[in-house]
Amino acid sequence: HQSRRKADAIVRTSNGEWIVVRPGSVFGPGDEQISLLLRMIRTLPTLPVIGDGNQQFQPIWHEDLAELLSRVVERDDLHGKELDVAGGELTSQNDLIDRLSRITGRDVPRIPVPEMIASVGIRLASAVGIGVAFNDSQLRMLTEGNQIAAGRENALFTQFGMTPTPLDAALGRLANDQQEQLPDDDGVGPLRRKRFWVDIAGSPVTPEALMV
Repeated sequence: HQSRRKADAIVRTSNGEWIVVRPGSVFGPGDEQISLLLRMIRTLPTLPVIGDGNQQFQPIWHEDLAELLSRVVERDDLHGKELDVAGGELTSQNDLIDRLSRITGRDVPRIPVPEMIASVGIRLASAVGIGVAFNDSQLRMLTEGNQIAAGRENALFTQFGMTPTPLDAALGRLANDQQEQLPDDDGVGPLRRKRFWVDIAGSPVTPEALMV
């Protein structure tokens, strides 16, 4: 949030024509929040929930944002404007866990983790080189919430008249598009995609016959 605010200030002082687009939490395959939560639900025996899990935010599906940005650059009546953009539904950690549990068919026990303990744990793990699901900045954004403030308009509706992808539909597509992480022999391993092949020389069998 702080880096975006600084970038906004730089843009507003530009001598050229400018438009500021402020999207909410953007999600799609490989993002560092909802995709990460999906991966944790699929693989962890228990699921940590930061704070009470009810911090609200307003995510936008990545394809909806891409469509909006393509329209922004074609408009010549938006110069000098600052546009807040978000999806059409408010959600939270608990709500997302409920939705993703239904989609995956996996109901993982939840363990509440106080925000202060989570923050200290993340910093200590990072200091000794241990990889963790969230970094401290992501945790701060999660606990602050991320939604369009009261009294401000969502440009997705007011400026472009777009209908956002429903949250359940987007989460279903995310679960289909993101490769499932499976346990290895030592427990739950890192998410890796592997491909193996072999070259066969001098075989009397055609490639088509081998695939039957």
